[in-house]
Amino acid sequence: MQVGLVVNPSKRRWREGVALVGSACAQRGWPAPEVLETTVAETGATQAAALAKGGAARVLVAGGDGTVRAVAHGLALRGSSVAPQGAGGVAMGVVPLGTANLFAHNLGIPTRSPAERYGAVAVAFHWVLAVAIVAAFCVGLYMSDLPMSPQRLKLYNWHKWAGVTILALAAV
Repeated sequence: MQVGLVVNPSKRRWREGVALVGSACAQRGWPAPEVLETTVAETGATQAAALAKGGAARVLVAGGDGTVRAVAHGLALRGSSVAPQGAGGVAMGVVPLGTANLFAHNLGIPTRSPAERYGAVAVAFHWVLAVAIVAAFCVGLYMSDLPMSPQRLKLYNWHKWAGVTILALAAV
């Protein structure tokens, strides 16, 4: 087993975390992670120790600060240092799913997806600008092969003002 995942199912995005880790393992050609869920009685320490004892080289934790702390405690109590794999311990990774995620925040780990950070309007505005840039580029390529004519001058004028508009909107 390459990767073990301790997940807190009380977090609203826990299934997303499991899918994310499964996808990352598949991209690397690793077997699917063994997933163990926390409970009210067992908050992650026992699950982490079991995964490490079972041969996991990496133990990931998907949850909030409490789950992260419990998993680190479980690995430490097992006698395994929470250190990179080459340092003789089991590597521990964090998939932040909690509400505050202070641990992940202090390490600089992004805790939200770009869509959650920017909102639907900003993401839509981004893609509208991307389409406008591609359209202006295509018009520029098309008009460069046209002979001098009123049509070429119209396209040149449109291309110029599209570029200025895109620049102004991108600055916003």
